[in-house]
Amino acid sequence: MPVSPTRPLAPGRTAAPVRAAAAQGILLCFLFCTATLPVLAIPLTLGGLIVLHTAADAVIIPFWSAALLLMWRSTPVARAARSGFLSGLVAVTAYDMLRLPVIHLGGWPDFIPRLGGWITASDRPNAAVGYAWRYIGDGGGIGMAFALFCLVAGIRRRLVPWGLAYGVFVWSGLIATVLLVLHGQLLLFRLTPSTLTASLAGHLIYGSTLGYCLSHLDTHHAVLADPPLHLHRPAPRH
Repeated sequence: MPVSPTRPLAPGRTAAPVRAAAAQGILLCFLFCTATLPVLAIPLTLGGLIVLHTAADAVIIPFWSAALLLMWRSTPVARAARSGFLSGLVAVTAYDMLRLPVIHLGGWPDFIPRLGGWITASDRPNAAVGYAWRYIGDGGGIGMAFALFCLVAGIRRRLVPWGLAYGVFVWSGLIATVLLVLHGQLLLFRLTPSTLTASLAGHLIYGSTLGYCLSHLDTHHAVLADPPLHLHRPAPRH
């Protein structure tokens, strides 16, 4: 039960809840920012603002290593982050069930191996590293960010429509990168009716699957139930 503003608790009794809320706030900010790093690193790299392998070695991989440990804690923020991450892995797998056949048929060049080469500072494509980045960082990461947003905003209903809107939001960022960044179409993929349609369809699949999986987890395990920054009244002493 949230603390009533008209009945403040004694300072000694509020210290522990305040510290707990502050810790949850710090964890929330860290996990949310870390979740967005892999996907944001791509336009920053193409725009010449960062060197991807340097950023990966110095910041992204260490931060993600910490995040992968912290998300298994038994707190509301960690529970939501973990659920979003796992839902994102399922969602990106569903996305690739469309994307990979289109690539195989020649309708969409696969830039993920090239991304792996950027991460390893090599001129040679590296599909293993590229797809690890895609699944863990991009798919799992933006799933984690979505779940944390829903937790803070108190969104627990209609998660599939919210996921669809989120998928379109992420897709618009991809298209903006391809269009607006110098050599974006050369380094990623050329915008054609085929790639535009397939990329939008893929992000709609991702978003709807993400929303469905997160809704399922929340229904059965209440992963979005506890607002992370509320103070709770301690149990009375007898």
